[in-house]
Amino acid sequence: MALLLGGSSSFIALAQTPSAASNPAAAFAKSLQGRLASFDYSYSMSGSLPMNGSGSVKLQGNAFTMEGNGLDIRCDGKTRWTVDVAAEECYIENIDTQELDYEANPALLVGALDSAFNYKDSRTASFNGMSVSEIRLVPKKKGSSINEVSLFLTQGNQPAGVNVSSSDGNLITITIRNYKLDNSLDLSAFRLNTKELGKDYVITDLR
Repeated sequence: MALLLGGSSSFIALAQTPSAASNPAAAFAKSLQGRLASFDYSYSMSGSLPMNGSGSVKLQGNAFTMEGNGLDIRCDGKTRWTVDVAAEECYIENIDTQELDYEANPALLVGALDSAFNYKDSRTASFNGMSVSEIRLVPKKKGSSINEVSLFLTQGNQPAGVNVSSSDGNLITITIRNYKLDNSLDLSAFRLNTKELGKDYVITDLR
């Protein structure tokens, strides 16, 4: 499982998907519709290649920005710009709107829990010392290495964190802070004008 967290991972499909009324993940996803969600995150991965990091995310539908660990990633839902600040490199590529980087960037799962996963069950749990609802989901997509995702919601329906377990034995724990919803932005906010980059940047356009 390699990460692009500002560092990839994959699915077992359930035969049936509960209605939104019985699916807390669907209710949470509905709260994001037509809104801009922003939050800071930190993550740790245990397993064969332990690592950790932090960053910030803005999500709006299929569009997002993600900054962290030396990367600045922007996506307007069709095109993605990945800037490696230290290396002074920028990669531009088209993306499949049906398969954003949920695996390479697990923090983006917050915006895809209903569309990319099937609801399994929920229960009361503890996360970072808080009493939360743990919503367990399994991926819809076959061939992924993600076994299960747990979304931890506070009593105010705020995401406190996410656990992502994979078939290779790794566990990613993402802690979410400063989560808020705002009015949607124009998609230009999710695009990068490469002219703003320094003259020493190497720009590779893969479109």
